[in-house]
This record gives sequence, structure tokens and C-alpha cells, in this order.
Amino acid sequence: MTAAPNGWKYTWDAQNRLMKAEKGDKKLEFAYDFMSRRTGRKVFEDGKLTADEKFVFDSFNMALKYDMLNSSSDSVCQP
Repeated sequence: MTAAPNGWKYTWDAQNRLMKAEKGDKKLEFAYDFMSRRTGRKVFEDGKLTADEKFVFDSFNMALKYDMLNSSSDSVCQP
């Protein structure tokens, strides 16, 4: 775990991918696939899940973002 001057604490895995960020009662967790593309993000506030996003890729370009809590999706265009 790495502590930053801004109060955030960061946890990295053996492949140097950010797995968790914490500050006070807020926690973010990240998931990755075998190609190290970030495929998910969860946000917890006061221990309650407030955001749960899944990301779908076309090669290395993010193509779609799912909001798992609200059952919605957004197309994402990246050049």
C-alpha cells in the first residue's frame, strides 16, 4: 500500500495495476483482464456500493461502459 500526501492510500498488484484506492470512508476497487485493460470499477461510500461499472473493449479501445446499478450503458468512442 502506498500513501499519498493528498490522503489517498493506493494498493497495486504484482503487475503494477491499481487495485484499490481509499480515502476516509470512500473506497474504489478496480478489475482488469489478462491484457491489463481495466474492466471494472466499484465505488463504496460508508461501506455502501454507490457505483459499479463494467467496461467492454474492442482491442485496446473502450467500446462500452455498463452501469451495473442502474442497468444502463453508454457507447464510448476513443480515437
